[in-house]
Amino acid sequence: PEYMNLADVPALVKLLVINSPKRANGTHIAQPVLCRAGPGTGKTWMVKQALFLLAEILGSDTPGEGIRLVPIIIFVQRIVRLLNELGDDPTQLLKDPNGMARWYIGCQFQDQEKQLLLQAFEMRALVILVDGVDEAAGMRDIVEAFVHYELVPSGNRVMVTSRPEGVDIEDYKTRFVVVNLKELSQEQQRTVIQMQLKGNSFFEHLVNISE
Repeated sequence: PEYMNLADVPALVKLLVINSPKRANGTHIAQPVLCRAGPGTGKTWMVKQALFLLAEILGSDTPGEGIRLVPIIIFVQRIVRLLNELGDDPTQLLKDPNGMARWYIGCQFQDQEKQLLLQAFEMRALVILVDGVDEAAGMRDIVEAFVHYELVPSGNRVMVTSRPEGVDIEDYKTRFVVVNLKELSQEQQRTVIQMQLKGNSFFEHLVNISE
């Protein structure tokens, strides 16, 4: 296998938006990505950061030639909650020609936003960030089928996050690029907290006491 070091999320995002020269033939060379990390190491935060960076890159004055890509986060916990609330049969959704992705977009978004995302899905122009495939509870088989047999074959770009023990790596490594997210160092954690607290003096006092 080939190994590649990615320093941060911006480096990963750049790979997700590389132009696909085979778009005219209805195919993509972009591989789906599985990002594995332990509990509490920032997977959801990373996905939200990726969404923000994608929007920033793709919304710039020079997003690249061809069709502009559109990022979307699909929260697995939200899928489970919607299925329980609406009472929809997930096995039927997977068999339906419209599929579960269109169902999720229809449930989560409205009006122009919904139409934009549905159109982007049809045009293979979505960058789909699936957060927490290990958080499907008793619907793991449904979520795995959704990822492997609907999202990946759709031709849209896909990134999936999970705890290492939450997925069977054998199901992923033949088609996915597998990335292992490292835990933040103490200095990185401090930087993130400082960004979120924006120089809060209470945080600085806590740091001084701990040191």
